[in-house]
Amino acid sequence: MFDANLEAVRTRYPVLAGEMARTENPIRLFPSQAGPMTGEILTANGPMLLHSRYDPVREAERETESILEEGDTVLILLGMGLGYVVRELVRNRRDRFYDLLVVERDPGLFRAALESVDLSEAFRDDRIHFAIGDNLHSVLEMARRILPGIMSSRVRFYRTRTADTLNGDYYDRVTEEIHHLVEHTAAEFQLMIQSGRQLQENLWRNLPHILGHTGIVEVENLLPNVPAFIIAAGPSLNRNLNDLALVKDSGAILCVDTSYRLLQKAGIVPHFVVATDPSELNERHFHGLSFTSDPILAFDPEVYHTIPALVPWRRLVMNLEKCATTRWFEQEFGPWGFVEKGGSVANTAFSLARILGCNPIVFVGLDLAYDPKGGASHAGGTALARAFESIAPGAASVTMDRHAATNNRLEESLVWVPGAMGGQVPTSRIMALYIRKFQEEVALCGRRVIDSTEGGALIPGTEILPLCQSVAAYCAEDRAVQQRLSEKVKGPQRVDITRVKNCINNVAQSLFRAVELAEFGQSLTEQLTSCLSQGAALRDDPTWIRMEETFNTIYRDPLVKVGVEQALFSAIYFFCQKEPLDAVEERLKKYRVFFEKTRTTCADFRQLISLVGQASVPVI
Repeated sequence: MFDANLEAVRTRYPVLAGEMARTENPIRLFPSQAGPMTGEILTANGPMLLHSRYDPVREAERETESILEEGDTVLILLGMGLGYVVRELVRNRRDRFYDLLVVERDPGLFRAALESVDLSEAFRDDRIHFAIGDNLHSVLEMARRILPGIMSSRVRFYRTRTADTLNGDYYDRVTEEIHHLVEHTAAEFQLMIQSGRQLQENLWRNLPHILGHTGIVEVENLLPNVPAFIIAAGPSLNRNLNDLALVKDSGAILCVDTSYRLLQKAGIVPHFVVATDPSELNERHFHGLSFTSDPILAFDPEVYHTIPALVPWRRLVMNLEKCATTRWFEQEFGPWGFVEKGGSVANTAFSLARILGCNPIVFVGLDLAYDPKGGASHAGGTALARAFESIAPGAASVTMDRHAATNNRLEESLVWVPGAMGGQVPTSRIMALYIRKFQEEVALCGRRVIDSTEGGALIPGTEILPLCQSVAAYCAEDRAVQQRLSEKVKGPQRVDITRVKNCINNVAQSLFRAVELAEFGQSLTEQLTSCLSQGAALRDDPTWIRMEETFNTIYRDPLVKVGVEQALFSAIYFFCQKEPLDAVEERLKKYRVFFEKTRTTCADFRQLISLVGQASVPVI
């Protein structure tokens, strides 16, 4: 039994198989009255039976009857005992779930399962995943693999009978972290559904403005052990902004685009202005400014496309690995280097400071919360500041006033989090995700991180210190930051225009073919509409099969992904939502929507990309 299971584990988890060969079994195994093995484990309260001493197989059958409801489900099983529940799910309930993640904290218990129950079928199923051992990071990596299934159906957590007694606290943490992961992914998906087309347009319109420009690979570890000051645009910035005047060239100042206006007004010249927001509102941060000073515009290709052309500064390109288009940019025209795009522009500024090698890193104006006494969402004088009245303790929402960019009030849902200066402070649900992202990055960065915001939400792992003290402690000597940056970040370098145009033309040609295929796919959906009475049998119809083949030809074309991946996200997301096998009308509607969206989107972007290919590229 053990050898057969171990070989099955080795096919997908070779490292785990090696560990199991060296792991001892701490379980006392013995036959149940019905024959299959059961066992007991020694706990602080004495021996505990893992399964029925009479019939563990029948016990698992009864247990799994209550696990899965009718409908679309991704199942996360916390604790596996000797594996009887896993085997029952795979053998007799496989049609009731799409993906299964099995989390078992105790490697010894997993070893005992390998010795007791034939789980080879589960190990060979690509939709069943195992996270074994006390490693929350590995669990989250496994969870990320099944995120498409989670986001297109429902997730169900289930704890086996002994899970709470043996490792309840660990499984509490697993549940909490996966919930946070799903919440963060849902926010990203919502952005893609709402703004995917704008993001894709920005990428292509920005291409001429990144070609030949310096990338972050050129500045990696350029400022080792130089203090960095990340200047966000929270309302606390109005209170301590002037303390930054003493930094000068003894530290690196990285301000988000929202706060640049305030720094310029105070006569403070940052070394970097970081811009990542893809919306048109982002352009307002630069309206009416004089560009006499010479900071560096650090931006990613998704930033609103008028900004790189509007701002006459040197550019630092922070490419993204998140989509096919930016990966293709890197492959064909780079390297610039990738930066992880956090939820907010301040997250990206924090990433840039780490790439530069800066230490310590000091947060300023990073409130990520609202003042319960009332005030504004951002520092006064910034483009997006909204006023609000005082917030009662425990309030579930707050009404934000209009700001200069829009003429509508905003009802913001609130959550309450620990404050940097003590007590609880209200924040939005999206800013709560930003706080968590900062917490994760601070824990992993290996740098001293200081929060000199002097207000707002607590970012766990940071040291709280007034800004004047941070400046006094770390800015006593000139570190020639500007000179070092000037030597590395220069104007645009020459690029091979002919090659650029040929690459772009290849993408445009793929989009042209995709338009033709989408039109053909639409005609097939129209033919199939009159045949819906056939039910699930319609899936075997030759016309249905040609429709699926047409979809796959478009979807699997790598250059179509390069051209329009994010612009098509809403259609793909709708297409991927699970439905019962016999819901052919619902599935046919998804094909129809996909083909229509593909036809119009590919036609529009083919025209845009062709124009980009004809545009003059700024080179010297």
